[in-house]
Amino acid sequence: MIDGTYDIKITNLAGRPTGTVELRSDGGKVFAEIAAPVIGRQHVKGRLEDEDSFSAQGSFWLLLFGKIRYKLRCKVDGDSLRIAIRSTRGNFNFTGHRVD
Repeated sequence: MIDGTYDIKITNLAGRPTGTVELRSDGGKVFAEIAAPVIGRQHVKGRLEDEDSFSAQGSFWLLLFGKIRYKLRCKVDGDSLRIAIRSTRGNFNFTGHRVD
């Protein structure tokens, strides 16, 4: 099951900054609230690929950088979470664990 709140670490930034991700599925859709360094607070709407993974793509505005386009893939394995974001301003990899 993908639903829950996860503490995350961004593995490719110095100091391993942390954040949170809240995931909620509804039918074939997934709604994610991501709060993390660099990207700030983002609302993401994606589609389930199976009961434990989803993908999304879109864009958001980031001060000083302008419009950033991204593709996101997320996989939940038990209480562990992996997110890979590929964007026009770099790639970010998050790992985390379920806290709720």
